[in-house]
Amino acid sequence: MNIELLENNISNIKADILVEFLTPDELSKLKKHKLLVQTGFEAKQDTICFLHEKGLLFCGLQTRKSSDIRSATSTMIKALKSSKYKNAKINITDEETLSALVEGIVLGGYEFNKYKSEKKETTFKKISLAS
Repeated sequence: MNIELLENNISNIKADILVEFLTPDELSKLKKHKLLVQTGFEAKQDTICFLHEKGLLFCGLQTRKSSDIRSATSTMIKALKSSKYKNAKINITDEETLSALVEGIVLGGYEFNKYKSEKKETTFKKISLAS
């Protein structure tokens, strides 16, 4: 899997899906709040909600601390690897977030395949981080 850090506006980056991280407080202020509540998404730590028709993946965070971001990112990568998407994009807000995101991507993307008879192939190949 490739990780790409771009100094570009998130809207200028082409990707199959946009990933957004939300705390419960941020969820209540979001325009898509009612839609997400209808799906049962409460933005709890390590929960995800795909809105396939809108090209969005929402990931829940308890707080904006590095440990919570790292854990949610790991969960996100595992979900993306099991999907049919080829690439995704995330908007970076600060350096601390960047570090936690990259660590979560590496942790969630790791697979130990040495003793498996068949390696599971994934279509997900690239994640773009926009700053």
